[in-house]
Amino acid sequence: MRTRHGTSGGFTLLEVLLAMILLVLLAGAAVFAFSGWQTRAALNEGAERFAVALRAARLDAARLGRRLRIAPDPAGDASGTGAPFVLTWEPRPLEAPGEFVPYEGLSAALRRGDDLVRVRRCRLTGDAAYGIVWLGEGTETDLAPVTFYPDGSGDSAQIVLVSAAGDDARAAVLDVDGLTGDVTVDVMSAERFARWWDEHP
Repeated sequence: MRTRHGTSGGFTLLEVLLAMILLVLLAGAAVFAFSGWQTRAALNEGAERFAVALRAARLDAARLGRRLRIAPDPAGDASGTGAPFVLTWEPRPLEAPGEFVPYEGLSAALRRGDDLVRVRRCRLTGDAAYGIVWLGEGTETDLAPVTFYPDGSGDSAQIVLVSAAGDDARAAVLDVDGLTGDVTVDVMSAERFARWWDEHP
């Protein structure tokens, strides 16, 4: 069939090739954007999961009448669960004071964070009732454990989390109020975090 101008009504090979190239480029851009979204979502979810674990540990300490402790694990695998922290409790404070053993009371979903975040720094922002646990040269304040007490209080702390994937330059800063138990999460852009880190050596 011929049109009024004397050309065929179908697409030329060049038009088909251009359309295919355009579709491939659009699909590539969509995959790239989705990958970036997944990376950003991982840090956000990991930070929120860590905050929920802190709140849950505080409630469990009050419910059980025992001290619970969250010790940052920057490697994310020392606990054997892949979690960014090791959760322990003091089950026999009278018979064995200061003896902390692994606590399995929190759900696996809260304890796991293996593919999401790592702890870069955890510093107490107030006095700990039992002092800072010595973890090795140069780490006594950078990786301090956070302890929650039977009266519902806990250590105040500031925790810096980074992406476990390593391709996200952002960071999340969690501020824990030991008196009220409030945990605020501030996810910072790479630029803002670099400035913040310089201001909080």
